[in-house]
Amino acid sequence: MRVTYIFSNGSVKQTVNRIYTAEEGLAGISFLADEYISTGINTVVIIVTGRTSNATTTAAVTFTVVDLQLTSTFDFSKPISTDSLQIDIPYTISGTGLKYIEWFVDGTSIGSVDAINDINVTRVKNIVLPSDITTGKHNLQFRSYIVVDGINNYSNTLYYDFVVAGNNVAAILLGIVLPPSTNSGAPSLVPTFTAKQY
Repeated sequence: MRVTYIFSNGSVKQTVNRIYTAEEGLAGISFLADEYISTGINTVVIIVTGRTSNATTTAAVTFTVVDLQLTSTFDFSKPISTDSLQIDIPYTISGTGLKYIEWFVDGTSIGSVDAINDINVTRVKNIVLPSDITTGKHNLQFRSYIVVDGINNYSNTLYYDFVVAGNNVAAILLGIVLPPSTNSGAPSLVPTFTAKQY
């Protein structure tokens, strides 16, 4: 059988022809299409033609590829002063389209979502902590998302522990990247670690 794949993304159109044996067709046909798809809305039209009968059947699939990256160089090792209660978080976000960033302190939204339309930008977010926050260890989580067809497509969640300075505060702090979530609201994945002292 002969299979024609027509890949479209905006004005870019690529056609790939493949010939398969009957045995390969029965086993299932696949090939790596990474070089033919790109960020944005992709359409793949698949035309299957019989070798001897020339009978054809056609199927089409449309899907969106989202490229969304969020990184930070936040230095979580520096204690936050109880005098200022401010955190400055440097971050870089990249991706096509309007992107949003959600911010959470101790699992609670800080109430603001940043909207960014730049393809690649570095900024600093200033968060003023609540005046009643206790001294000791807390956590900051933030993630970005792009809305495609009414669905939020999330980046990784950046998780940082931080300390609000006080007398004799000692804590083990983590800075980790959590995998993308499909849930809206506060990121539900909070790391739990077990350690044994030797």
